Amino acid sequence: MKIRASIAAVAALGMVVAVGSSQASAASRAKVKVMMTGNCADGKMVENSDDDDCQIMVSVTPKSRNVSATLEVAYDESDPQWEELDSGRTRGGRLIFDIPSTDEDDNWMDGVVLYHVVVKQTAGVTVPPVRDYKVEYVSADNATEDDTTMSEEDKAFNAKMDQAQADNQKNIQQQQPNAAIYQQGGKQNGQNQGGMNGQQNGPM
Repeated sequence: MKIRASIAAVAALGMVVAVGSSQASAASRAKVKVMMTGNCADGKMVENSDDDDCQIMVSVTPKSRNVSATLEVAYDESDPQWEELDSGRTRGGRLIFDIPSTDEDDNWMDGVVLYHVVVKQTAGVTVPPVRDYKVEYVSADNATEDDTTMSEEDKAFNAKMDQAQADNQKNIQQQQPNAAIYQQGGKQNGQNQGGMNGQQNGPM
């Protein structure tokens, strides 16, 4: 009876250690967040109104861990055909992808474009599910037409979205105030590029 009791006690201790180890492992896993920042954070970019500062940021906590990620784009909202637009690896826990507002001919894009970031599965890191970001590019002509037909309710909604975007940018800057931000070079259309400068994009 004493032998059985001892065996049971050892088994119970082993279960406690295993559960404790599992919980500690889960708590120590790094976490990745992906967020859209800049003037496109509200899902719209208006020519001659918004600055060309649309970005998607990949942030890792703790910042000592780093992951690789790929930015993909689809130009047809109804039938998305995803293609790689840029890629890179976080440094200091951050990776910034610049989202272009003009096409390869330096013309302001028009219509809806989809973006998402695929984070590579990495041991010890919790990778978020892929989320699609929709950006509506509004040309100067369409923006003028929208302003003349926009209701007061729509104008109030847009003002609220602008404030939300500003608050979002402020929170991001406060998240890791001492971390250096590195912009990564990538590849598009089979050619290596030196970074995203608002000039790299496929045809609409």
